[in-house]
Amino acid sequence: MEIDHLVFAARDLAASAAHYGRLLPVLGFRKERDHVWSNEQRVFLELRQAKDSSHGYARSGVGLNHLGVRAASRAQVDAVVAELRATGVDVPEPQIIGAAYVVFVPDPDGMRVEIGFDP
Repeated sequence: MEIDHLVFAARDLAASAAHYGRLLPVLGFRKERDHVWSNEQRVFLELRQAKDSSHGYARSGVGLNHLGVRAASRAQVDAVVAELRATGVDVPEPQIIGAAYVVFVPDPDGMRVEIGFDP
């Protein structure tokens, strides 16, 4: 079996759609239709409006902690960071965790996409 899709529920669908609309093309996803993107492996990411937005993302809480994307090199991580920053995405500095070189890009709700290289 293969991963087919991921669905993220957002407090503010428009804000999250704008964020992922800048982030996902840099990661190899293309827009299929409103709020839905897919990559070459046909993994789909869909955004939906949260029905209960009274509580937000909690890093150590129950639920998806982060989505990880594998880069081919440290230079590719740096190139993605530079491209995202050029499009206006607020990207923190990459960090080294063990042997891995990673950056965690938060969305408007705090949900993170990790872009990393682990030799």
